[in-house]
Amino acid sequence: MSQTSKPTGSGTGQSRRKSLSQNEIDMLIVCKIENEFGYPERFIYDCLRKRIKNDATTCYYLFKKEDKDEIVNLL
Repeated sequence: MSQTSKPTGSGTGQSRRKSLSQNEIDMLIVCKIENEFGYPERFIYDCLRKRIKNDATTCYYLFKKEDKDEIVNLL
């Protein structure tokens, strides 16, 4: 019975859980990746929202672990 109460994979609940909100994405880091590696801002943003694993999102999460002051100095 508990299986029927869980949302299915195609439901909207799962898509909300998997996507990042606009407030969670640090646009300073997105701009840094755009400037350093040439990925378009919109591409990085869309990949992050959809949690797509690629070079751009990997860079984002690595930069996110860095100190904000260091990233600003690198710009």
